[in-house]
Amino acid sequence: MMLGRIIGAYCLAVLLALPVAAASYPWIEDGRETIDTLKSRHAAPHGFERVAAAPGSFAAFLRHLPLKPKGTPLRLYDGAKVSWPIYAGAIVDLDLGKRDLQQCADTLIRLYAEYRYAKGAAESLSFNFTSGDAFPYADYLKGRRPQVSGSEVSWRMGGETQHGRKAFRRWLDTIFLYAGTASLARDLPRVKLKDAQIGDLFIAPGFPGHTVMIADMAVDATGSRKMLLVEGFTPAQDAHVLKNVNPLSAGDWYDLENDEDLITPVWRFTPDQLHRMQ
Repeated sequence: MMLGRIIGAYCLAVLLALPVAAASYPWIEDGRETIDTLKSRHAAPHGFERVAAAPGSFAAFLRHLPLKPKGTPLRLYDGAKVSWPIYAGAIVDLDLGKRDLQQCADTLIRLYAEYRYAKGAAESLSFNFTSGDAFPYADYLKGRRPQVSGSEVSWRMGGETQHGRKAFRRWLDTIFLYAGTASLARDLPRVKLKDAQIGDLFIAPGFPGHTVMIADMAVDATGSRKMLLVEGFTPAQDAHVLKNVNPLSAGDWYDLENDEDLITPVWRFTPDQLHRMQ
């Protein structure tokens, strides 16, 4: 009886010690253990506590995003270092690809899509092109492919119908080509700042526009809120925690105030530019 308890306790300890990234972040497929996460590197500001994030939620997925080691430089899709990386804090351990595709809106689409993939719900994903044409992942798996000429989109059947990671990434690359800040701002519902949640996006639509995602949030006893932001950028480069360059800031945490603009090192977002991924 005692031996059984010892073995049971040992097995539980082993399970608890397993790296979160191996189970929850499907792009980490080479067995690497990612110890450093967004949460572990960014303590809540003094006097603040992180808001609740249910296990298995998108909020929890973002809060525990794996990070590359401290000191890792911000790199472009071709491997070159970004020459002016002042806006980048911690680098998210997320593969980028070798084409100039995974830019600002694409990075955030990727994070949400990977969350759904990890949950086994990828086949219900669908994003619209800037033209307004929808391209569900389920259609891609059936062999449906877009043919784009200017702003006109037609469709053909006959593409590969294989499932799995390679198919998922090829579908996402197509979304990256034809979706962006303009389509996300048009298609995603607006949210008032007072109702902001982890996973919401500030979107300034345009060509180019820009977008950032709330990756974590903390609150104090008075109800004041702070948030961590994650973004990609153009040209395509590593996803990263957005640095707060204000010397009076609480590390990389940003104030989240009702009816106030969000001012980042490279963009200014207005209160009516908050949207919710769904």
